[in-house]
Amino acid sequence: MPSPEPSQERPTPESGNRPSLEMIRLILGHVGLHSAFSGMRMSTPLLALSLGYGTASIGVLMALFAAAQIAIAMLGRRLVTERGLKFCLTLCGISAASGIGLAAAWPALPALGLGALCCGGAIGLSLITIQRHVGRASSSEAELRRGLSWVSIAPTVAIFIGPLLAGALIDAAGFQSAFMALALLPLGSLLAARLAREIPVAPAPPQAPTSPWSLLRIPNFRQLMVLNWLMGASWDLHGFMVPVIAHERGLSASSIGLLMGAFALAATLSRLAVPAIAARMPDWLALAGAVTLAGVLLAVYPFLQGLSSMMPCSFALGALLGAVQPLVMILIHKVAPEDRQVDGMALRMILFNGSGIAMPMVYGAAGIALTASGVFHAAGLLVFMGGGLGIRAVLALLREQKHAEGVPPTAPPPAPPSGSPPV
Repeated sequence: MPSPEPSQERPTPESGNRPSLEMIRLILGHVGLHSAFSGMRMSTPLLALSLGYGTASIGVLMALFAAAQIAIAMLGRRLVTERGLKFCLTLCGISAASGIGLAAAWPALPALGLGALCCGGAIGLSLITIQRHVGRASSSEAELRRGLSWVSIAPTVAIFIGPLLAGALIDAAGFQSAFMALALLPLGSLLAARLAREIPVAPAPPQAPTSPWSLLRIPNFRQLMVLNWLMGASWDLHGFMVPVIAHERGLSASSIGLLMGAFALAATLSRLAVPAIAARMPDWLALAGAVTLAGVLLAVYPFLQGLSSMMPCSFALGALLGAVQPLVMILIHKVAPEDRQVDGMALRMILFNGSGIAMPMVYGAAGIALTASGVFHAAGLLVFMGGGLGIRAVLALLREQKHAEGVPPTAPPPAPPSGSPPV
């Protein structure tokens, strides 16, 4: 079995199976920031409805959260590269706290729109900043896997904290009190920035391309983005269409909530398992396999009739799709040149959030023509085919390596270097 290419030495390595104290501070700061984002995202449509606005206005407000992340991605890659960790995390904390504080002081539609932009931009810049820091601070592939897996836990934890806190405070004391409390959560990002160690920025090659889109010229990066899009489309399908199909089955609101909760719980748990999974099989094979199995489950979902059968399927989908995101981030650090990894993160964010805006509209229109079950079948087939092509490419690479190195047929198939993607 060929050994992986030796990892390039990086500054300030962090060893051990558990995250370092600095990493814990960064993750907790990001949990606070993402909890504020999640709470604001839930509270915004509720306040807009209470003010008498219709679904069109609410749709625009919700789109602003994702649009801000798309807009900040291009600027964010420059800020992260030129200004570093401390500046970017400080900017994120101030931006989110200011936007939510504005909604608390002025609970009106314009303030909600500005708050959505501030929170969306802050969470986008924070993700790029922390993921880049983990990549540069990791001294080995094992540390990279562990660090990115721990960082990916923050959003799933925040999805519980933010809406729960906001909902309780809205019922107990009103929207303004809820926004005031949410505005305090991003301050943890300021503390994490103050205590963090800045890694000196290495100068980029003078001939380096400046546009993130040029990374799509790299075949392996392009294939990685396709698999990432299939994951995002599957995630959006579950969040948008499962409540629809569950309602058609006569499930109550609490039962639908259990389905969504099972999905979120499984996504959290699977991200903790990514380092162990990636250590036992090639990253590309784990990624393509997870996407392929998710396609099978999506196609099967409409045949399930009750909560007892739909919940295990939602849990399995959450486990598969939850593991994909950290695997994608691991492979971005391996496929993209080191000085362009931040461009890869920005491009992934643009494509992922663009899909998050467009796919619910596509699913809604397709549901009219195909019914909810038809949408699941069509999407499941598409995701299955995309993941299957990825598996086929990985297996072809394994065969090529086996033939090139003259491994006897009875020997176990050699695993490719973890950074070697399919062609």
